[in-house]
Amino acid sequence: MKPNRAIFPILVFLGGCSYGPSSSVIKLGYADGFTPLTFLFAEYFTGLFLLLIIAAALIAYAYFRHGRTDIWNIYKPYTPADKTSAPGGQASEASAPEMPSEKPRGDGMLRMFACGLSLALVSTCYIVSLNMISASLAVLLLFQFTWMGVILEAVIKRRFPSRNACISVIILISGTVLASGILGGIGSMNPIGVIFGLGSAFFYTINMYLLGDSKTEMHPFFKSLTTLLFACVAVGFIFGPMLIGSGGLNELLSPSLIPYALMLGIIGCALPVSLFSIGMQRLPLGFATTLSSSELPASIICAVLIINETVMWYQWIGIVILLYGTSYRYMFVKGRKKPVIPFS
Repeated sequence: MKPNRAIFPILVFLGGCSYGPSSSVIKLGYADGFTPLTFLFAEYFTGLFLLLIIAAALIAYAYFRHGRTDIWNIYKPYTPADKTSAPGGQASEASAPEMPSEKPRGDGMLRMFACGLSLALVSTCYIVSLNMISASLAVLLLFQFTWMGVILEAVIKRRFPSRNACISVIILISGTVLASGILGGIGSMNPIGVIFGLGSAFFYTINMYLLGDSKTEMHPFFKSLTTLLFACVAVGFIFGPMLIGSGGLNELLSPSLIPYALMLGIIGCALPVSLFSIGMQRLPLGFATTLSSSELPASIICAVLIINETVMWYQWIGIVILLYGTSYRYMFVKGRKKPVIPFS
């Protein structure tokens, strides 16, 4: 039985919302004395462990249901032997054709490693920024990938952005000014924290471009899993010596870290990746982008409810303007290709 098409937008929306509590959870962990490096390792390696469990379950299901063991091909359309051949040994016209699937080549794996590295840098900048600025401002700065992507696309294609793209950027920047609270003079912004917040948006833009430009033919879940695996390798290689040298290994082995690690692994990795891998491949790019931007209001709502951050009324207006700016570019455009969902 085919799933109801209405379920796919819901899954993408919930995938965006699932990222919401992560910044508040990290802020609570900082209050308990944990450091950014500890959370970086805890989130990635716990998330990888959970995704490996899901992957094992998917492979086991494919094996017992279809007798397939090759993870690159288990999601090709499957037709039992008694239905693929008509009497007399000739193929039936009703048989479903198999879609081509190929294992990733060397250049494809190199690109996926670059995706993993950029993903690791996204989380590094974001987690460090959370140690210096509010959770709502950190996620707001991360959301600047929306207009950075327009600029990156213009630079790569060497042509000026379309009129809709330019209007979208103006709307996004206007919404950011309101949502950040700068006009109201709320609090003091740590300039280093702001730089790291914008850095997370920059590397997220790079990550989105690399994933969208990837030619590796893989099921989106296994593609995300491979990217996360490379991200863990990058995190361990770059920050492992720093973690050991700073004594953070004791924090990483602390039993009190387990609740934080599980929450971040679930809401920051396993749950959104699983939901996005199912839903976003069935939706147009503009619609999927708008739905996944539910991360922004969800993060700020969680910051208000969980850690009691203050958000003024005009900041909520700025958030609405940001969401409108995200969807504006695609409102009157049809026929865009489906996206390849980035992982963060």
